[in-house]
Amino acid sequence: MLWRGRHIPDVSEMASEEATAYWLEVLQVARIVTRVFEPCHLNYDLLGNLVPHVHTHIVPRYLDDTSPNMPLKPWEPVLVGESVFEGQLEQLRKATGEAGSPGVDSV
Repeated sequence: MLWRGRHIPDVSEMASEEATAYWLEVLQVARIVTRVFEPCHLNYDLLGNLVPHVHTHIVPRYLDDTSPNMPLKPWEPVLVGESVFEGQLEQLRKATGEAGSPGVDSV
């Protein structure tokens, strides 16, 4: 999830209002990812090593993943067929439309 406001390389440089808005959006996206993909857990990675702009990776975790009880190592994307991808994209679009504006109680 990418911060859409002004360029900020680190969350410590956000004003309180910006930080509140950002984390409410992270919460909204996490709830949508949970509803659509039904993971058993989510990991949140906030690094900024390669891309010096505030962003958070929201990583769904599953009982059968390659690194149970620890961060995913190695992080290996799983390619899916085009029809599966299109179906998942449509589910995300629908869930995003249902979510409305960011806020703790909106999802």
